[in-house]
Amino acid sequence: MRLINVRTYHLETFDSKPPEYAILSHRWREEEILFQDIEDGKDILARKGYAKFLDSCRRASKDGFGYIWIDTCCIDKSSSAELSEAINSMYHWYKNSALCYAYLDDVCDPVVVRDRAWASALVRSEWFTRGWTLQELIAPRHVQFYTRDWSLIGSKVTLAHALTIVTRIPIPVLCHGLSSSRLCIAQIMSWAANRVTTRVEDQAYSLMGIFGVFMPILYGEGKHAFSRLQLEIMRTSNDQSIFAWDTQRLTGGVLADSPSFFTGLNDVRIMDPVDFIRGYVPGGEMPDRSYTVTNSGIRICLPIVPYVLPQYPSHQYVQATLACCRSHSIEPLKITLLRVDGRYERAQLRTPEDAIVREPRLEVLNLAYEGGGEETGLTLDHPERSFEFHRANILSHGFVRCCVVPEEATWAGQRLCMRSSGESSAWHAVITYVSDTLDASFQLVVGCHSGEQWVHIVCNNDRIGGALPSSDVEAWTDYSWGVFERMWGERRAMAARMKETWVVGPSKYHRLISRVHIPGTMMDVVLFCDGEDRPRQYAVKVDVEKCFGPSSCSADPRMYQMWATRTPHHFNVVCGHSGCYQNCHEHCAAKSVYNPAQLACEVFGGLERETILGTSSICLQCGHLRSSHSYEQWVWRLGPEIHRSSGATNTASMSN
Repeated sequence: MRLINVRTYHLETFDSKPPEYAILSHRWREEEILFQDIEDGKDILARKGYAKFLDSCRRASKDGFGYIWIDTCCIDKSSSAELSEAINSMYHWYKNSALCYAYLDDVCDPVVVRDRAWASALVRSEWFTRGWTLQELIAPRHVQFYTRDWSLIGSKVTLAHALTIVTRIPIPVLCHGLSSSRLCIAQIMSWAANRVTTRVEDQAYSLMGIFGVFMPILYGEGKHAFSRLQLEIMRTSNDQSIFAWDTQRLTGGVLADSPSFFTGLNDVRIMDPVDFIRGYVPGGEMPDRSYTVTNSGIRICLPIVPYVLPQYPSHQYVQATLACCRSHSIEPLKITLLRVDGRYERAQLRTPEDAIVREPRLEVLNLAYEGGGEETGLTLDHPERSFEFHRANILSHGFVRCCVVPEEATWAGQRLCMRSSGESSAWHAVITYVSDTLDASFQLVVGCHSGEQWVHIVCNNDRIGGALPSSDVEAWTDYSWGVFERMWGERRAMAARMKETWVVGPSKYHRLISRVHIPGTMMDVVLFCDGEDRPRQYAVKVDVEKCFGPSSCSADPRMYQMWATRTPHHFNVVCGHSGCYQNCHEHCAAKSVYNPAQLACEVFGGLERETILGTSSICLQCGHLRSSHSYEQWVWRLGPEIHRSSGATNTASMSN
């Protein structure tokens, strides 16, 4: 192990027990000080990373340490053998350090440490988004956080409540380490679900120390590294939650492709073996809880319920019960498996009502840890239909994809795929987007009927529970199922409407399908679609924009072009929707904020515009016009034969 002498700035090697040392956790930037730079000593002062190197040494010296370890320069990365050894040892190096400095170089303002407020500011730091920093947070006993100018923010213990909000890591783990809690594999994986690494292999390598496994480092193997990690974990653990990840494909192996598959599983826990056997194992038999990993698959004993679909009698499905559950439930998690060539693969399928269910039994299964090539899902014999999504401004307004129903709809990157049972089939899926920032939501519904694909936006006022956060996936899933059921009888009409839209449009590409207002905001959801030349794959663009005015939400979906002409006109508010108007009135009454220099052009984002004369009063909170002056008239021309004007004046009063 190499350490930096904080007085001489030279590297020293310790083969046996090293002296007490500090350690640095940071985000790599340009021109870091590398091993060769310290060895050669050439132009080291000119490198951008030298200031961080120097400040780290000085901080350690002030705290009474003679040595510090920094990953950029204490590892000779030109040696593959040394790099492999270092990666396998890194967790222990952080764990054995006397103090870890977490340097947040993108946090420069004074930080007020008050749980959620602080967590909101902290979450924007890149340090909390990187894969390697997860073990650097968990492993050391003592961690101190510093801003860009090396001002102390606080320690891991004093900031524990805020850190658990940001990272989802339980407070006992933050304060006392992994051994303090009975953790399951799925829960630990979920902590890394939203973290990123520069190299795809590092998604696995950065987790080896946390799970206590050792593997050869093989850069170039891609996502196979994460499969190797899971197999190594199975050699030392019989925790079945490793199979509890959320399937994002129709069928495939039982191993997840990346930590992202474990998103939202931070509340999974291992079930008590006695309770599990008593309640869910047929006959109360004691199953063999050990795994056997071979070249052909993973042999494991699980309670299963076989079933057959009448339309596919040759397909052998089973629902397997795992010895794990959610923390708020005693019901064990279940996965659906499909027998393919003598092995069982994961299948994304709920047990249909018309399924022929067999007697439950305990059985030794041979699980495929890699898929068998071609996807073989619910409708193996029929072509795949898919929608490719482009989310233009959704993320900038805080909208996140909360849930998708039914489970047969699967994601592959930005594509939503579903198997249909032929040209006469009918199916649809509901994708729910939620914005905690706007306290708003909408559902994007996609489907197929008689060979015609269609898309639709649902945006209602009937919010469940008032202001449900996007994190309440279970409640939003239930709500989405309600939308799914309401749209069941509308599929034929939706397909006919979509077909008519294609016919009337002048262009083959980028058609405006619908524009729907989001209640309680001054935003619209805009839906474009492109796909006539690719009949089995539609490109769908979903955008969130400021609403254009009284006519925007009532526009016919066939209206596909819009532009403005300018003529002097009087009007009072730029948006005629009662929800927008009420919100603006409340903002203005509460804030009494307006700026005469701001003109109406600020409201009409995305359209060509110009103010004709005078000044205006624009609410800085929501952008609404607060007094009547002369402005340009906005005319929406949405098609060659349709001419719609915003000439009607809203007579409602908005007092200053």
